[in-house]
Formats: sequence, C-alpha cells, structure tokens
Amino acid sequence: MPAKEKVSEPGLYTTRIPALSLKFIVYFFYTFKTRRMTVYVNNEPREISAPSTLQDMLATCEVPSVRGLAIAVNNQVIARATWDHHPLRPGDRVMLIRASKGG
Repeated sequence: MPAKEKVSEPGLYTTRIPALSLKFIVYFFYTFKTRRMTVYVNNEPREISAPSTLQDMLATCEVPSVRGLAIAVNNQVIARATWDHHPLRPGDRVMLIRASKGG
C-alpha cells in the first residue's frame, strides 16, 4: 500500500505512487494506445497503427484517389466493398495496382 501524506486541510490525504509503478503505467498506456505494426506496401515497409483495416492504411499512406485501384493482400485480391473492414496483420504484403490507359 502506498504511503499517505497528510495535507494542510483536515481529512485530506495524498497518495505517493512509487516511481516504478508510475513508469509501468506510462509504459502500459504508451504501448497499448500507440501500438504500431509494419506492413509492406508495394514491397516498401510502412508503419501504421494497429489494429488497422485496408481503408485506414490507404488514409495513412495518403493515396490520392481510389478510382481504378485494386488491392491484393498476401497475393489475394480484396473486393473494394470489404476494404473498410478487412483487417491487416503485422508483416502483411499489400500490393496497390492502378489501372492505366493505353496499350
């Protein structure tokens, strides 16, 4: 139990938190609030927040337009309708394929 210190007003106490437990609390919140993972987008490593979906990854990578864009995750084409809820996992390989005109 942490040591209590009496404050100037009657009946009020402050609690000292040992430094080690304060460091643990900071580490805990930093680790679980800002979790990151690495995925490979067109063979380039990208750090994104975890957990993320394909739609989150597109926003993070600042893809200008999704018109004419196809996405494959680990060599499996993902339907556009499922981009907003398709989860990404650490180490996933994402290929962004853009259709172009010409021959």
